[in-house]
Amino acid sequence: MDYGQAFRGIVTCDLSDACDALGIKAVTPSGIQPIYHGCPATIGPVTTVQLSPGGKKSTVIGSVEAVLKAGPGGIVVFTSGGHPALNTWGSIVGTVAVQERLAGVILDGVTRDVQTMERFSFPTYARGTCVTSVRGRVGLDFINEPISIEGHTIYPGWICAADQNGVIFFPPESAREIFAKAYKVAANEEKTMAAIKQGADAIKLHLDLGYDMTWSEQLNGGQKIAT
Repeated sequence: MDYGQAFRGIVTCDLSDACDALGIKAVTPSGIQPIYHGCPATIGPVTTVQLSPGGKKSTVIGSVEAVLKAGPGGIVVFTSGGHPALNTWGSIVGTVAVQERLAGVILDGVTRDVQTMERFSFPTYARGTCVTSVRGRVGLDFINEPISIEGHTIYPGWICAADQNGVIFFPPESAREIFAKAYKVAANEEKTMAAIKQGADAIKLHLDLGYDMTWSEQLNGGQKIAT
């Protein structure tokens, strides 16, 4: 599946609503945001990396290995448990990622060298920034095993989408039906906003469309389409 093509014209919110409608437990961690203005949206299959102060392997070497493993179109997802002072990414590994044509990096933690990522227009999403090096502070635990973010498990090969709203992870076997529902979400929302702009009574419109229903009810027969 061409995830980049499928993600055009919709946003992460649409994907989240589609997962709700389908009963799919996507993972939508809070607080992971683009680290610079104009950071591109991105989507792709994930390679997972666990870092910690007790990690025994080199983070510097391990990060490059993870990038090479992910390959073109992939996204590397690092977690340091969301720790605000443990750097997880920087300019050297970022340069490798650009050379390898990665789709982006997601950091359950913080990053530095923001100016380099911005210069490359490389999609970089994190909980914040720092100035300290990983050297002597953080080690690598493992690559491409399940990781936990905010108590939810992310599996290698899951699909991650990220934009200015945040990030979402979901299983690849459900991707086609998720996107099909997401397009319906986006179309319904566009029609609703168009009706409001044309002078429709917003409260009546919401009642008619059943916006107090669950997404499952709205997208599986309960919602009327705005005209």
